[in-house]
Amino acid sequence: SSAQRNCLLTEEDVEMISTLSLFTLNTLFCSLPIRCPPTLTMMKQNMGESAAKVLCEKQSNLGIITLNRTPALNAADLEMTSTIRMSLKKWQESNDMDTLILKSSSDRAFCSGGDIKAIANSLTTDPTNKLPEKALASEYLLLSELKNADVLKIAVIDGVVMGFGAGLAGVCDVRVVSERALFAMPENAIGLFPDVGFCHLSQRVWGTPPSVAAYLALTGARLGGSAGPAEDLVRVGFATHFVEASRVAALVAALEQGGGGGR
Repeated sequence: SSAQRNCLLTEEDVEMISTLSLFTLNTLFCSLPIRCPPTLTMMKQNMGESAAKVLCEKQSNLGIITLNRTPALNAADLEMTSTIRMSLKKWQESNDMDTLILKSSSDRAFCSGGDIKAIANSLTTDPTNKLPEKALASEYLLLSELKNADVLKIAVIDGVVMGFGAGLAGVCDVRVVSERALFAMPENAIGLFPDVGFCHLSQRVWGTPPSVAAYLALTGARLGGSAGPAEDLVRVGFATHFVEASRVAALVAALEQGGGGGR
């Protein structure tokens, strides 16, 4: 549809947004006197990274994406977003997928955001390297492609869902949260604007009251989880459904066994 096409990001859009985000991050991190000890940084990055960071599988007309970077609370890096994009493109080209499930292998986090630590470390090591630009562009392109994928998209959110994670879940048609879901747009705390389409999603998709959306964007306030009842996530429109944490596994199993069904 024409409305759907208007939501697609062009290469020029991505370049402009990535440049703005990169400028903000570069200014922030390259001005900080703090440097992470290389050995400690490498140890943290390599912990538990032997397993695939994201699992993409297809069962008949059902696509399943499982975020699997548990030690980092599923912080999404360039490898993860690229893997999801490639799988999504392949599945769509097959023309036989009508439902997509996004979930996590951990009950600690759905996705805690983009891997800002990797971007910060790359900038402090070499301010001219291309990782930040590539990582941000891949994030934005994934959200645009996922939002415009003509399939029923279901996000099962159990645990932390912040920043890019909120965008990843937020573009889905069905967004199920448990009482462990903890939402926030914390980018402002590190000097970055709340990106990942937050303004568009909150007003055009979630139906969040403008004053509430502005409050969340400007303060990075947390909702759900340890910050309050999960019902708040439904009230502000981020979530469409609530399920008790004890029933999340059963819900996922039922969705997978039921296969696709489309819109």
